[in-house]
Amino acid sequence: MTNNLGEYFQISAEISGQRIADSTRKNYASKMKTWKKWLEEHRPQYVANSEVVLPLDEQTMLGFFGYISYKDVAKTKLRAASTIYSYYSALKFQYSERKIAWNGTIELQNFLDGYQNKVAQARETGILPTFEGKQPLSMKAYSLIASYALRSNECHYAHLYLVLCWNLMGRTSSIGALHYSNIGWSNDCLMITLPRHKGDQSGQNTKPKHIFANIEIPQICPVLALAIYCFSYGFRNANDTYKLFEGSDPEGSYNKWLHSKALSNVSVEELGMPPDQIGTHSLRKGSTTYVHSFDVVTETSVDLRAGWSTGKVRSKYVFGTPGADQLIGRLLSGLDIHNVNKFMQIQPHFHEREILTWSEYREVMVAFESYPSSFRNCLEYLISIIAHHYDYLANSLHRSHPIFSSRVWTNGLLDRLRPFIMISNRKCSCSLIASGTPTVWS
Repeated sequence: MTNNLGEYFQISAEISGQRIADSTRKNYASKMKTWKKWLEEHRPQYVANSEVVLPLDEQTMLGFFGYISYKDVAKTKLRAASTIYSYYSALKFQYSERKIAWNGTIELQNFLDGYQNKVAQARETGILPTFEGKQPLSMKAYSLIASYALRSNECHYAHLYLVLCWNLMGRTSSIGALHYSNIGWSNDCLMITLPRHKGDQSGQNTKPKHIFANIEIPQICPVLALAIYCFSYGFRNANDTYKLFEGSDPEGSYNKWLHSKALSNVSVEELGMPPDQIGTHSLRKGSTTYVHSFDVVTETSVDLRAGWSTGKVRSKYVFGTPGADQLIGRLLSGLDIHNVNKFMQIQPHFHEREILTWSEYREVMVAFESYPSSFRNCLEYLISIIAHHYDYLANSLHRSHPIFSSRVWTNGLLDRLRPFIMISNRKCSCSLIASGTPTVWS
């Protein structure tokens, strides 16, 4: 038994390391590179073997924060307070990782408090913008970018990635980590579960999020976006991990596409703000701001949808309900709450429950049986929405889009199924009921 003790310690250390997300570690590592570069120039005794030597003395810490406070040599452009705190957090994390007691003093805390006040004063006088960080996207701007993503042929998963970021109110890193096993169907909507996120690293409080179709505005319809992607690019081998977005860094590829392609092809007038004020987090901010504009939505239900903490006490007594999340899901999909019939619309579907045979599923999706059962339940609805939007897709997608050479498009299945598509609102005779509608409309 003692011969394995070292191995057990290693396993324990690896598990302990999982308390911090990989994206956070990358961010801290980037910040520590700046620390090291400054120390090499001003305090070289604190750098050895390309590593920062800890602990640092108080004057060294204060000197670095004085240096990093401004973006320019002339010291006219203050950095955001959140940026300063990120360097502070990165340093404290290094202390923790190396098991060195933190030696930050009251003087350092005074600096951080004073810096926040200085930034606030700069905003009052117009030296800094009123808002910190990237701006929230409006529904109009989101729709314009989604339309460009759908019609372009530059990043094959950009459209779905964008639409999921908005509808799930999630961080880009969380969207990039999705697997087919996280996707399912219930009644009249997609059910997507983010296994964990920054506010819940253990995944203990995660709940499925309800995602609804919008056949009135196809470019922002999340169900259509998933259908296009799955039948065009989503095939996996039987031994695959079934990650939704393939590649080592789907988040990075999406970020690059957003900044280098999408924002440069939509005008400032249409966006309503300069492109440099838009980032990947603008979707999360935008979708949150959008649903908060409706008085039928509660702040707590939005917090739960976005994965934000509701506080130690409230989290023990206040829990999310499917109805509240369904309502938010309908709003985020862009359904018109001012039109009862359109808001309570049930997506295209088939009355006959077994209108598709297993052989037809195998024909349009390779290794159909090996996909997670939760995702297989979605296929009927993904096929029905493709069939419903057949003409729209034929006229809107890039002529070289792979959907046009896919099996679902070329084998005649859609022509057979189109006459059987049903669209209803409130309640369908096949037992589907519109979920997520305000009680006063029931």
